[in-house]
Amino acid sequence: MSNPIRVQRSRKHKQVSPNGLPIVYCGRPSEFGNPFIVGGLYKLGTGANGKFSWIRCLDEKLTDDTWIKMETVEQCIEWHKEYLKRYPLKPKQIERLKGKNLSCWCKVDSQCHVDALLEIVNQ
Repeated sequence: MSNPIRVQRSRKHKQVSPNGLPIVYCGRPSEFGNPFIVGGLYKLGTGANGKFSWIRCLDEKLTDDTWIKMETVEQCIEWHKEYLKRYPLKPKQIERLKGKNLSCWCKVDSQCHVDALLEIVNQ
């Protein structure tokens, strides 16, 4: 059996899997999408339930030291990895991804948050 891989999403009506495994879309706005975007402002805060959460700033005028601006794709991916450490995938989510190719819009030869997902679900 083939190992699951990352597949670049295509606008074709029916995308064909290169190795025969089913494909699961993991980009935005799916539940597996990277919530961090280049140019976005974020900080670690406390949500309504008292748990830590990342808060996205929608007002570009806020520039105090508590906000971190995502400057690069690599930075967004690192934050996504940290996010997955704090909020691990649930067993049902892992089962839905296990043994399947994962798809995103990123080019296959560039870094992508899906690589981290593949590592987690196919350990």
